Amino acid sequence: MSTVRITPSRASGTITAPPSKSMAVRALICAALAEGESRIENLLLSEDIQAAVGALRSFGAGIRFDAAGSTAAVTGVDFDRPPVSAVIDCRESASALRFMIPLCLLRGGRVRLTGSQRLFERPLNVYEDLFKQDDIYYRKTERGIELEGKLAGGDYTVRGDISSQFITGLLLALPVSGKESSITVTGRFQSRPYIAMTLQMQELFGVSVKAEEAAGTVRYRIGRECTYRSTVYETEGDWSNAAYLDLLNIPGNGSLQIAGLDGDSLQGDRIYRDYYERIKRYDPACGTGTAASRAADMPSLDISDCPDLGPALIAAAALCHGAVLTGTARLAFKESDRGRAMAEELAKFGIGITAEEDRIIIPDCPLKTPGVPLSGHNDHRIVMALSALAAAAGGVIEGAEAVKKSFPGYFEKIGKAGIDLRKVRTP
Repeated sequence: MSTVRITPSRASGTITAPPSKSMAVRALICAALAEGESRIENLLLSEDIQAAVGALRSFGAGIRFDAAGSTAAVTGVDFDRPPVSAVIDCRESASALRFMIPLCLLRGGRVRLTGSQRLFERPLNVYEDLFKQDDIYYRKTERGIELEGKLAGGDYTVRGDISSQFITGLLLALPVSGKESSITVTGRFQSRPYIAMTLQMQELFGVSVKAEEAAGTVRYRIGRECTYRSTVYETEGDWSNAAYLDLLNIPGNGSLQIAGLDGDSLQGDRIYRDYYERIKRYDPACGTGTAASRAADMPSLDISDCPDLGPALIAAAALCHGAVLTGTARLAFKESDRGRAMAEELAKFGIGITAEEDRIIIPDCPLKTPGVPLSGHNDHRIVMALSALAAAAGGVIEGAEAVKKSFPGYFEKIGKAGIDLRKVRTP
């Protein structure tokens, strides 16, 4: 475990946003399903990307990196050959696991997916329910899932309030099933921008999925003749990690510039800039007396479509004058229970937040220097959110190595940008 001590300091200069791991994983999978060789450029070998690469290699894709590790040549899977391994390790990556499950069923046969215990504590029963129609054997344990059967294709129905990763997994796999298929999404459709990112990547690799909307449902239609084609793709900058870098500028005590972002990106986390502005503009002096009425006056931010921004927005509200987040229920099923984790850590700063089932209230309260170490909760986004709080008030973060999941080099970059930090211990 590594521990980082941060002293109050300001960030300045420019940091280039790391490449989007969400887009990179989608590109790697599409390349693995395409005939011929594709080239994926501007990669960052975070733990999640390494998990996806390892899983796809076990599945049968050929993936070679250049000397810098930033460009991958990907040779598509030969489905006439058996997979390299019947055991696929997804480490701690929920996206790798949820995307790989339908892919593994394209071949038939038995396969076992493994990973960390926390990974299999996260919701996975959606696939179990869906695959009953295909007579697929599906068994989940504390540290793995066993599958046997073949993804038949056809018509599938899912609720819109589940993780979009289940829908993306089906969207990526069904074009290879050889059968005309559809996915009908019912009810409130959360995290829909992630589906738009998936469809965009499929289009780049030659697969066109038709979206239809009617009577409160969304239906995605996948044709029988869809075929992935090899291509070259340069990964765009990551708006999610950019939000945690930009958090160092709140509440106006930094001048850090974030480069390398596409203003036309489909990433839903682009909304963070608007949300930060709403948080910064809120003036509690304009509110009325009671705590309840003050909460009603605070900016209310819906994170249903951008749950990865949750810790950043909680920290931003704590650095300013409070806010109310709605659509927070899914924070409980991330790398940590993020609402509970941020409540525990903000209490060390002297701020008591109210975490309800689908709402979190962050009060207007002065930030104090914590007298005890902060915990990263083995969650990269918790660590980055705490870093911004510590840059304002000081603090020691234990478990700081969790940033490697999405942003290796994070502390080196913010240190060069002026944040006063030092590594206390690395056993």
